[in-house]
Amino acid sequence: MPPEVLESDWFDIELPEGATVGDLTKIMNSRYPQLFGMRGLALFINGENVTEDVVLHEGDQAFFSPIVGGG
Repeated sequence: MPPEVLESDWFDIELPEGATVGDLTKIMNSRYPQLFGMRGLALFINGENVTEDVVLHEGDQAFFSPIVGGG
């Protein structure tokens, strides 16, 4: 995926209190469907692999990575 899909590799997103990783994923999918609509992504918050029901807190850092398989 070309790097110009995102304006930056680091940015802040304001979320309401109690927002989950799933809420963040929906926002990212609506802003960047060419990235998030392509395939499954592994979700990491503060370096830990998480599920979409995890509640986010101020200052959390999210990382989305394509799920890669092979053999």
